[in-house]
Amino acid sequence: MSAALDEFARHWARSMARTSYVPVRLDDLGQVLLGHAERMVGSTDGLVAAREVGAALVDDGYTNVSALQATVSALAERFPPTTAEPGRPDRIARTELLGAVAAGYAQALRERTQRELESIIRAVLTARRTAEQAWAASEARFEALFVSSASGICVVDPENRIVQANPALARMLDRPVAELVRRRLTGLAQPSHRPAVAEALAELHAGRRTHAELDAAFGRPDGGTVWLRLSLAPVPHGEVTHLVVTAQDDTERYHLQSALSHQALHDPLTNLPNRALVLRRLDELIDRLGPDEHVGICYLDLDGFKTINDSFGHAAGDDVLRTVAARLAGCVAEPGWLAGRLGGDEFVIVAAGPDPTRLVRVAERVVSAVRQPIPAAGHQLSVSVSIGVTDDRIPHSQPADLMRAADIALYWAKAAGGDRYEVYDASRHDAQALRSTLATGLRSALHRDDFTLRYQPIVRLTDGVPIGAEALLRWTHPEHGPVAPEIFIDLAEEIGLIGQLGRWVLGRGCQQAASWYRELGERAPFVSVNLSARQLHDVGLAEELLRTLAEVGLPPTRLQVELTESALLGPAQGPADVLQALAAHGVRVAVDDFGTGYSNLAYLRRLPVRELKIAGAFIEGLAPGHPGTPADRQIVASVIALAHGLNLTVTAEGVETLEQAQLLRSMGCDHAQGWWFARPGDPDVLTEMIVGRGGKPVDPVPTH
Repeated sequence: MSAALDEFARHWARSMARTSYVPVRLDDLGQVLLGHAERMVGSTDGLVAAREVGAALVDDGYTNVSALQATVSALAERFPPTTAEPGRPDRIARTELLGAVAAGYAQALRERTQRELESIIRAVLTARRTAEQAWAASEARFEALFVSSASGICVVDPENRIVQANPALARMLDRPVAELVRRRLTGLAQPSHRPAVAEALAELHAGRRTHAELDAAFGRPDGGTVWLRLSLAPVPHGEVTHLVVTAQDDTERYHLQSALSHQALHDPLTNLPNRALVLRRLDELIDRLGPDEHVGICYLDLDGFKTINDSFGHAAGDDVLRTVAARLAGCVAEPGWLAGRLGGDEFVIVAAGPDPTRLVRVAERVVSAVRQPIPAAGHQLSVSVSIGVTDDRIPHSQPADLMRAADIALYWAKAAGGDRYEVYDASRHDAQALRSTLATGLRSALHRDDFTLRYQPIVRLTDGVPIGAEALLRWTHPEHGPVAPEIFIDLAEEIGLIGQLGRWVLGRGCQQAASWYRELGERAPFVSVNLSARQLHDVGLAEELLRTLAEVGLPPTRLQVELTESALLGPAQGPADVLQALAAHGVRVAVDDFGTGYSNLAYLRRLPVRELKIAGAFIEGLAPGHPGTPADRQIVASVIALAHGLNLTVTAEGVETLEQAQLLRSMGCDHAQGWWFARPGDPDVLTEMIVGRGGKPVDPVPTH
């Protein structure tokens, strides 16, 4: 029997494995089933044992119908016959055994299913009770938070109406809760802030955003304003979405921030906008300019304000600044215009509009308004103002460009004496900028030795032979090309370089004259060099010049110095002493441009002058057909006669035609220079004219 049961158990295990999922190894399953078979064979009540085996299969987890089917088939086919009861066949006993196994299996399966169902029901009931308790607790917490929160809270429906509001929001808006309900949130905001609130609500309702924050001002019934920091978020409410809005009262912070911003952007003394705000407003106006609009500024500076502070104290100066600020504000009443203080006694007016000439009229009003006496520190003070005016029609009209242009125009007004305005002119500024560039280049040119000398012959009118040459200074700027001598000589005077420049010309001119003298001997021309009035006041000029002559080997008689009438006039004895010292050593002294000065000839009697050079303006009048010919002839003839009466020789400058040269010779003029004889050129021109007889003899015009 033991071998038969073992074989049956293995067959039963294989059947189970073929028809159902077996969670254990096949050998282990065979041992379990062998135990079940032994129980049914060895039990005194085989049917009871069979029912227990069916239930055990369910307990082991074989709840699939296929497992029961495999068990029944195995029992029917291979189970060893049990001891039959008397009078009953083995087949019937096996059939009852199968029914008992099936019955035990079914009963156990029903009980297991019932237990699982009951467990599920208990779990559902427990979850429901837990959810209900949690919901109730959540509702209680929300209600407590909603009612007692210091933050304002409201619920807004899709039409932006408030459906629920808490007491904190009611206190912020100074309205009862009942009044807030059904009001539109946008309608409670100040008009200028409604668009921003409406846009945030629309974005959230449409689902384009999940959260929004913004600052907005809301009105109160008493006309006041409360600033709220709003935080908005959507929450589902059935089939529609509501918004929960929380609000923080930000009014105090807003007022504090506004006060700090005002202090940062306004002058504390005058309460006018400061430089930062002025430049910001100017930038905004330029960005918003229409095609026919202009923006401009008046740059103001009080005249002599330092004197007020020094004479009456800084308290009086502060009174003046406050009064001027108030008057400026009264002159710019137009919307969008701005008066500001840049610092110290500097103010500015910023204006925009279609008519740029209005800015000039404002400048006129400001000049007139500031002139009115100002009470300060117990005194009535008279104050004036200088103003630079400009608008955006200048190139590259950005704020910095406008300020720079106005500052330049202000400088012009100051230079003109103050108490006035000047309008910026680009061409005038360009000329001044060029002058500044040339002044800078002049210094560099002097250090680099960039100057050159050109020599214009001075000839005898009797035979046209050169007897001297005037040294003429020339300068070519590396960017602007040749610069007219009257421009850079004037600049040298202005910036204090004329002394150095004059010494350079004297040194180079003497070197060239010495070269002529070594080459031509007594036929060599003298060199004539112009001296400025400032050089004449240099007490060391005579000693330095005589030392230069000795160094280059030039006899003093081969040097002539030319001075204008204005340089010779004056009560100072210094120039006379210098000229006397030079003349004592043989240096020639000539008066240049005679006739254009003050016509005071007393200096001719007290100075060692040897020659007069008649100004070219009078020689020009000698040309036939010139409107000034009769008068100029008389003047030239008188000067020649006067000079000869004082034992002086006469040189005519600017001779450009043969007729002029002939007429001058007929009048008794000694020497001449001009384009008719030769243009200023290299030193070789003089050598060729002397050696090669390149002069132009002049026949006198017969006199009647």
